[in-house]
Amino acid sequence: MHPTVELVAGALVIVVILLGLLAWRRRTGGSSATKTAAFHGPTDMYFTCAGCSGQFAHTKRTVAAWEKGSRRVFCDACHKKWRNAQPPQTSSVRANASAPSRSSVERGKPGRVPGLAYSPEAKAPGGCLGVVLLMLLIPVVVLALVANA
Repeated sequence: MHPTVELVAGALVIVVILLGLLAWRRRTGGSSATKTAAFHGPTDMYFTCAGCSGQFAHTKRTVAAWEKGSRRVFCDACHKKWRNAQPPQTSSVRANASAPSRSSVERGKPGRVPGLAYSPEAKAPGGCLGVVLLMLLIPVVVLALVANA
């Protein structure tokens, strides 16, 4: 197959459009995934415990709870009392003796929990490469089919 002028011009137009979209996206601040990575924690360094009404400095746990939307934050002592009052949770994954516990998976110990196809820790932050490849591949295939028809 010999490339025609129309095929080459079409491919160049597609590449220019893609480069323009990428430049525009980079200039506007990137994807929504990068915008959510910014700190949205409390504005004050101290919080009032919802359990004992004491004033405490924020910890990683309380900041994470704040970022998830919880506005009732507890100090470490009240949180420990609450955790000790909760019944131990049993799950089908932990009931399987051959499967490692969730805490050992989070700590990076070898082993994989069977049946879990998706984990948020392993998710890639964007997916731009796949979109760019699709945007390049689909028009090229269509142009090749049109040129051969």
